Parts: sequence; structure tokens; C-alpha cells
Amino acid sequence: MIVLQIGQCGIQVGQQLFKVLEQEYKGKEKVDKSLQFKQIIVDTERKTWRQHQRASTPATPAAKPTSASAPKTPPPRPLFPTTYLDSGTSGRGNNWAHGYWDITHLEKVMESIRREVERGDRGEGVVLLHSVAGGTGAGFGSRIAEEYRDAHPKGNLMSYGITPFSAGETSLQHYNSLLSLGWVQRYADMVGIFSNDAVMSIVSKQYGLVGKATKTEKITLDDLNEYIARSIAGHLLPITPIENADGKLVYKEKPTPSDFQTSAAELAPAPKCKIVHFASSTVVAGAMGSSGPGLGNLNSRLTAAVGWDDLRTNLLRNIPPLTGSSKRHCIAARLQARGVIGPEYWTRNDQFEDKLLAKLGLVCGPDWFDVRRSSMFALDLKSPLRSLDLAYNGSDALTLLTDVHTKAQRMYAEKAYLHWYERYGGTEVFDVFEECFETVAGARDAYVDFLGGGVGL
Repeated sequence: MIVLQIGQCGIQVGQQLFKVLEQEYKGKEKVDKSLQFKQIIVDTERKTWRQHQRASTPATPAAKPTSASAPKTPPPRPLFPTTYLDSGTSGRGNNWAHGYWDITHLEKVMESIRREVERGDRGEGVVLLHSVAGGTGAGFGSRIAEEYRDAHPKGNLMSYGITPFSAGETSLQHYNSLLSLGWVQRYADMVGIFSNDAVMSIVSKQYGLVGKATKTEKITLDDLNEYIARSIAGHLLPITPIENADGKLVYKEKPTPSDFQTSAAELAPAPKCKIVHFASSTVVAGAMGSSGPGLGNLNSRLTAAVGWDDLRTNLLRNIPPLTGSSKRHCIAARLQARGVIGPEYWTRNDQFEDKLLAKLGLVCGPDWFDVRRSSMFALDLKSPLRSLDLAYNGSDALTLLTDVHTKAQRMYAEKAYLHWYERYGGTEVFDVFEECFETVAGARDAYVDFLGGGVGL
């Protein structure tokens, strides 16, 4: 599986994701190749990816005098193959058009993807991590998605995008969001979305419930990235299935990789309705009193002592509230349970799933609710981690599409900032805008048709 991290936001989330992977894969370097992850890191501001390159490169110890006949110790190999691509120093100015039309380093990126695809045994596909509202992640990421689809028409492509804070991050964020969503809607098999507002609300609630007692510091960007990364990991990590057959637990010994094609078919069955949102039982390390950035001491705290009832409560609490509608309606949903060992999981599980189904409001009934259980969190038999991770396709997408279309249309009608885009794309910019307005509006209308005319906004 190739994880392509584009721009500062994509790299930050991606590196948190690979911290999770490394914790579960250490000591298993000889694991089946079909379960391996590869990462390609691309940014147009050199300082961003160089910072992560230095952090991930082990320090070389001082050389000790050795005899001429003594064998040389090879440097440690990275757990996951990593490619860093230098795509400039100046960034893309938070401008989708700059990122999309400045293709100076595009050939180098696509060649790296091609090599990794050809080295793979199963062709699991590509995961694209990016911002929806920036210049590199949104613009350059959109161009890469288009080029990948042209080069690999049958390849699997999953986009995980982070939407900006509604209070405003840049003056161009509504345009960038429209163009980015229009492009990944066209070229990706599934479009995963994480709202910065929703994740901030979830993490703030965690700090409020737990953090006061531990006197933690204020919420950091690492907290938000950690929550997003663990939510993604819950759906990308391999699965070692476990089933309860009339009270007898049936384990499968060998883990199987995540199946992109099945995920897209289940969660995005309608061609125009492919936007998926996420929730997780994860409580970030900062809210639990862990010191330092990143994942911190989370593994030592999320032990088997955390019961399934607590995780279920966390998951229900972490489902983002739906704005503008009294009840959520969904096309499809998947629940992934990890670390299911012993009979405890099945206690009160039926009541929990019934409650979750009522909260999701599946318009086609419970047959569109897929529950997958894994005895291991990933590959480590001794891992104490447990998690519940939810992916759902529903009226959250309708709210997002309507909001993006309305705000971008309002600016476009006034011709605000359009010269910034025309500077890089010329008159072609206006055709692209019209195409994306049509694509986003078409997706919005498809959700209304699929979910029913009674869905509120």
C-alpha cells in the first residue's frame, strides 16, 4: 500500500499515521509483503519534508577502530520504504491554481509512484493524504490524483482530505475547497473527509472530560493530527478476523490486508456519493496527561484495562454533531473493532450496535452496516491496544458540499480573487471553476436523491 503525503498537512498526518504503524510492525520486518506500507513524501516547501527526513533518519554512531578483516555493520534499514521528493522551496501560496498548473516536479512524483506500484505484489492502491484548502495539498494533490487515474485507470485511489476551520485559515480556502473536492470527487474511488472544526470539538471535549484532572497544556496541532491518524489507521491496518459462532470464538491466524476495492464498493456504492466521514474511540495522548508531542505514552495507557463499554462510550461521544439537521441519514457504514480477544467484546454488543444504527439512520436498512472484528490491533500479538473505528457515508457530506458550493459561488459571483488563479491557469481557470461547480452541485443533488427529500440542511 502506497501512502502519498502531499503538503504540510498531509505530511503531518502521515507521519503520525506511520508512528502508529511502526509501533505495531517493529520486529516483524519479514512480514508478508502484501501487508507492507510504503510512503512517498512530497512538499513544495523544502523545510517541511527535510524536518521529517531528519527526524526519521537514525543517527549514525561514531565509528570505532576495527581491524581490516572485521565485517562492516550495515546501516539499519527503515521499517517502511520512504521516498522524499524535493519539489521546490517557495510553496504554492495557498493557491489551488498554483499547485495544479505548476507541474515542474510532477514527472518525478509520477515516476516514483509508478516504480512503487510495479514493485507491489497485490496492487492494493494509493492513499492520498492532503489538505482540501491549501495550495500544495489541494492543488498539486488534485493534479497527482488526475495523473494517477490516467496512468492507472483500474488502480485504487483513496483520498483523505482535511477541511479548514470555518473561522477562516486563508482568503482563498472556499475556492480551494471547491476545486479540490471537485477534482477528487472525479478521480478518487472514495473521498475521506476530516473537518478541522469537528476534530477540534472532539479533542476539546476529551480535554474537558479528562484533561482538567491532569492539568494538561492547551490543545496542539499534534493532538488533532493524532486523532485523524488513528482514525485512518483503524481502517487501513490488516485484519485478523475473529467470529463468535454460537458462543465459540473462531480465530483466523493469518492477517489479511485492507481491501480498498471492497471498502469503496461498500461505503461509496453510488458513483456521485463517495464522501465518507469518520469517528474513533481514540482519546489523544495530550488529553490523557501524556507529556510531549505526538503519540507520547498512549500505548502504555490504552491497555486491556480499558473495557469495551468505555470504548463504545468514547466512539458515540466522538461522532461529530450534524449541523443544520435534527437527524443523521446514511447510505452505508462500517464499524471496525480491533483487539477483540476473549468473550468480553460480545457482552452488551447487540445493544450497542442497535444504538449506533439508530444514530446513523441507514436509509437502506442494517444490511448496509458492515461490522469487522480483528483479534489483533494490527500484527503484534502482545499489543494491548483496542479500538473502535467508524466510517460512514451520509448527510454530513451533504452539509459539506452545500457549504462549499454556496461560499465559493458567492465569491465567484463577485469575481473576488479570480486574478490570482488566472495568473497560473489563464482563461482555462474559468472552465475549471464551472466544471467544479457542476461536479459539487451534482454530488449534492445525488445525496438529496439518495437520502430522501426530507433531509434537512
